[in-house]
Amino acid sequence: MDYPLVSVQIITYNHQPYIAQAIEGALQQQTSFPFEILIGEDCSTDGTREIVFDYQRRFPTRIRVITSDRNVGAYANQRRVHAASSGKYLAICDGDDFWHDPRKLQLQVDYLEARPEYSLVHTDADWLVQATGQLIPSWHKTSGHVMAQGDIYEDLLVDNQIMTCTVCVRKEQLDRFPNDPALDGLAIVADYPRWLLLSMVSKIGYLDISTTTRRELVHSISKSPDPARKLAFFLEMYRIREHFMRLRPPSPRIQAQIYHNYHLGRLKQGYLVQDFRMARESYRYLVGAGLLSVTGRLHLLGSKGRTHHAAAKALLALKDMVRREQKALAGWTRRQRAAG
Repeated sequence: MDYPLVSVQIITYNHQPYIAQAIEGALQQQTSFPFEILIGEDCSTDGTREIVFDYQRRFPTRIRVITSDRNVGAYANQRRVHAASSGKYLAICDGDDFWHDPRKLQLQVDYLEARPEYSLVHTDADWLVQATGQLIPSWHKTSGHVMAQGDIYEDLLVDNQIMTCTVCVRKEQLDRFPNDPALDGLAIVADYPRWLLLSMVSKIGYLDISTTTRRELVHSISKSPDPARKLAFFLEMYRIREHFMRLRPPSPRIQAQIYHNYHLGRLKQGYLVQDFRMARESYRYLVGAGLLSVTGRLHLLGSKGRTHHAAAKALLALKDMVRREQKALAGWTRRQRAAG
């Protein structure tokens, strides 16, 4: 194999139903340059290991499996795959996601080759809810997200809209940053700090096309039905933001927005785990900031215990139903006016 321009990194653990689709999505890429596929396999127990080694046997010049005789965890698995990568660019895909556009790598490399001041480019993605089979095409576009480009450090601090499975990044830029001891313990969200570090020193690009399918699984930390896991994810995301606000303080307006979002989220988390003290602290902050809503009051009510939680949950469901009916009525009215 010629020296690869791109190293495709597939990080996997117990992805037996999905890993073949992730590998096939990488193999089908149509490029004018060579690329390698590195699979970080972390001692899966469900058959994933056998599948990836079979692919390595079938494509020995293209695929290399990085593994060990013991489980090392997601963070260490990602780091050893990074260390083994030899490409100028890195493209990342977790083992439960897949690339559906065979032009993905070519489009992103062309973009970065033409823009040396950009270190990373990402794209839109389709969102697949595995439990129901629901597919939401072009997630960012469908959700109405306004995707910032260029100097996006402050935008990224407020909301991480970079989906790792859509990323292509310059390896030399990531290699500039030594391991930060303050971030080593934040292993739940490994990639968000890397994108923030890049956004501090370079520009970030976005292609408004869907190249990837991101799979939402029930056990995903960000979408887990377990309130305790949701709280752990929420708190880690905020600790990351706190760390970077100390490294490079954003404008006062952005700082205020981050604090407001934190307390709105913390009030909701207090409702979910029924922690009245947590909810009350954020409730008082929001009252002082003039940001309290009916939803916030119901979240406080629901944090007081099981009976209050059930009542608040019912009222929140009713509120959402009324909102959906109002939205549907407004849409119907617009269509009637347009029809004359």
